[in-house]
Amino acid sequence: MFQKYRVHILVAAALTGIVLRFVAAMHGHNYDFESYLLVADIAEAGRNVYTETSRYNYGPAWFLILLLLRHLSYLFSDPAVAFRLLVVVVLTAADLAIMFYLLRHFGARAAVLFILNPVSILITGYHSQFDNLAIAIGLWAMAVYASGRASLDRKVMTAGLALLGLSLVVKHVLILLPVWLAIREDTFVRKGAALAVPVLILIISFLPFMDAWWDIRANVILYDSAENAPLLLYGLPPFLSFIPLRLWMFGGILLAGFAVKKRPLKEYVLLYSVVLVVFSMSVINHHLAVPMAAVAVWPNIFYVVYTILTTWMLSLDKLGLGIEALINISPPQLLFRHYGAMIFAVPVFILFLGLLKQVASWRKLTRRELPG
Repeated sequence: MFQKYRVHILVAAALTGIVLRFVAAMHGHNYDFESYLLVADIAEAGRNVYTETSRYNYGPAWFLILLLLRHLSYLFSDPAVAFRLLVVVVLTAADLAIMFYLLRHFGARAAVLFILNPVSILITGYHSQFDNLAIAIGLWAMAVYASGRASLDRKVMTAGLALLGLSLVVKHVLILLPVWLAIREDTFVRKGAALAVPVLILIISFLPFMDAWWDIRANVILYDSAENAPLLLYGLPPFLSFIPLRLWMFGGILLAGFAVKKRPLKEYVLLYSVVLVVFSMSVINHHLAVPMAAVAVWPNIFYVVYTILTTWMLSLDKLGLGIEALINISPPQLLFRHYGAMIFAVPVFILFLGLLKQVASWRKLTRRELPG
């Protein structure tokens, strides 16, 4: 009886989450989707996307997906609307893949909390950014890698690393996760494979477009959207602000890799997603959705506040829906029109507090498990 009830809840949550994402899509779109249209046009014309525009800052997988969706859109009476909705279909499928991963590895509560969280609904439905697609592939890549590691099957481990490489080709959200894997492994061969396989796949994916090397270098490798480093510049004591932004991000993520070395592999992408946003040198609106799967797995008071505040911010002016009633009652510190990228300092600091509370709860649990 309970199992049947549980299935009904999961199906209802999934269907509700899907509907809400399409409701958000009907509200309109923003600058990112206009970039998708531009990129699809360039790819459809057979031109090099990296040469033609600086508005594409990722590996080639996403523009190939956009090209496919563009061709599919012509099967409908209104290709423009169809293309918009097809993008949401792909991203909603990615959210469902994350939901099923959470269900399998962390239970029904985490799965339901994720698929119904308003931040992911707005980012998938309205903003239509595709970090979730890279994260979904990365999560299942770690499941494959962990399975191979447990059975000492090198082929399965390599398949997991190859999937992680595919995640990077979609979007390089998890670009430093191979470093975490290398830190965890105990032989030079495994360390080398963890570092080399995903990155080599990313590099190989660019080879057909190497005539645009300087554009790839400028708009993908060296691209930085905001350089606002919210936690460093606005959330910590001013004397720390001398730290170079790239050192702050890479150093923070690297140190975290040592801190999580003993955690289960199934948690790696989730932990990385929180650490990435906390230590990021650039945070803008859609980055706030990156840690939402982790928030669903380890909810605490700070993560709840983070979710509520982020939802509010994504309903405001240049960031999202532009709901005037909320704009009129919002403090100016949350409005992009007044404070620009500085507004992300508040949610990132709250996310940081949530991470600290999460780590503290783990340490407390560990002490309880010690004998005597």
